[in-house]
This record gives sequence, C-alpha cells and structure tokens, in this order.
Amino acid sequence: MTDCQLNEYGTTIAAADDSGSLVVLNTNTNQTYQLSDLETGLATAHNGCITKLAWSHVSQSLVASASVDGHLKVWKEVQQGKW
Repeated sequence: MTDCQLNEYGTTIAAADDSGSLVVLNTNTNQTYQLSDLETGLATAHNGCITKLAWSHVSQSLVASASVDGHLKVWKEVQQGKW
C-alpha cells in the first residue's frame, strides 16, 4: 500500500498501491469497490504507482489520486458503489 486516506466523515477509506490499483471501502457497509479507468480500458485506476490520495473537503463523494504515470484523476461516486 502506497497511501491510505479516510474521508473527514470517517465513512469511507481509499487505499492505493504501487500497481496502480485504487480501492474504496465503505466503513458502514464493509463493501469494497475496485476503481478502474473506463476511458482507457485499464483494469486499474492508473498505469503506475499511485503516490497520493486526497479526499475533497467539500464533498464526501470525491477523491483524487496522483500517480507516477503523470496523471491526477478525480473520482466521483455518482451513486452508492458507482465511481
């Protein structure tokens, strides 16, 4: 694991690793969601190590991920479990 961040409400954890995977865990339901990049067809969130995660202070459904692949991505939960 390269980074792990709990949102400010304590309801969701985002965890990243060096393979580019990003997992979100809902602490209320214990459900996990593997995020993938539908635009590029990647099975992972990034094409390289994720170095930093950050939750939005405005919305508990937004998390940003930065990677050595040179991309910063913002992920939004559009409905429960759908990122």
